[in-house]
Amino acid sequence: FLDDEDRGLIANLRDDRRQCSMSAEELLEYIAEWNTLARKHGISPYQLPSCHDALRKEFHGGVEAKIMLPKAQEAEKIAFSALQEGCEVLTQSRNTLCEHLSKSITERLPFLGMEHSRFDARLRTLENPSYGSSHLGSEEVDFYLLHDRNLDNNADRRSGGKLESIASSGEKARIILAIECEIPGSIRALCGTPTEIEMGENQVCSAAPVGVIYDEIDAHVGGRASVSVAQMLLDQSRSCQVVSITHSPSLAALANTHICISKETFAHNGGSALQASQIDGIERRKELARMASGDLAVEEAELFADALLRDASGKAREQNATISEFAYE
Repeated sequence: FLDDEDRGLIANLRDDRRQCSMSAEELLEYIAEWNTLARKHGISPYQLPSCHDALRKEFHGGVEAKIMLPKAQEAEKIAFSALQEGCEVLTQSRNTLCEHLSKSITERLPFLGMEHSRFDARLRTLENPSYGSSHLGSEEVDFYLLHDRNLDNNADRRSGGKLESIASSGEKARIILAIECEIPGSIRALCGTPTEIEMGENQVCSAAPVGVIYDEIDAHVGGRASVSVAQMLLDQSRSCQVVSITHSPSLAALANTHICISKETFAHNGGSALQASQIDGIERRKELARMASGDLAVEEAELFADALLRDASGKAREQNATISEFAYE
C-alpha cells in the first residue's frame, strides 16, 4: 500500500503538495512566523486558532461597548449632577451645625478650665474629593482651639490652631466630652464602622461601641471645672458605659461603681503588684476623703466625702427620674 502509485503515501503527499500554492521557502517562512506568534502569546503553536477566536470575540465585545458608551456617559453625567446637588445640601447642613457647635462648645469651655479659649468648627473644601462610603461630601470638618492673648496695647489677639496639633490630651478629651454632650452619639460616630461580632453557627451581628474610657480627663483642672467635667460624664453615662480614671473625689463620688487601684510592695524580694478592688460604704467614704486631702484634716475630709456622696445620690435620683420619664413617653 505504501508503494502504490495511485493510493500510496507518496501519491497522497504528492497530491497534497500540488494543492499548496506556496513554495517550500514560503512554507518555511510561514511556519517560522506561526511559531513566533505562538511565543508572543506564550502558548503552544497548536493553541493559536483558539487564541485567535478569543481575541476576535473580545474585539467584537469592545465594539459593542463603544456603541453603549455614549448612553453610559450620559447616565454618569446625570448621576454626578445629582451627587453634587446632594453635596450642596450636605454642605449647608454642615455649615449650620458648625456654627451651632462653635457657639455651644465655646460657652462650655469656661466650665472646663479653659476660660480664655474659643472653639471653632470649620469646613475645609477638598480639591479632589473622593466620594465613597468612607467619605461623604466635598469637604472635611476641622476643629480649632483658639486662645486669647492680651498685648501691651490692650488689644486682643488670638493664637492657637487645629485641635489635634496644639491641644493637650486632657483638653482634647474635655472638648470631645463637650461635643458628646451637645451631640449624643458623636463619639460612637468617630469609631467608624460598627464592629462585627461572631454569634456562632455562621451568625454575625454588627455592634456599635457601647463604652468610652477617659484617662484623667479632669487632669490640671479643679474646683468648678472639675465638678462640670463630672456632671458631663454623668450626662454621657445615660447613653453608654463610661469608665473614668481620675484623682478627683467629686468625680469619683458620682460613679455607680468605685474601683480603687493600689500598689503593693513585697518586702521579702522587693517586688510589687497592682491590686484592683471595688469599694463601697465606709471604705469608699475613707477613700474619697483620702483623695481630697491625703492624710491631713481627716475628720473634715470625711465630712466633705459625706457631702459629695449625698450630692451624688441626689443627682442619681434625678437621673433615674429622667430616664423613667423618657421610658414612659
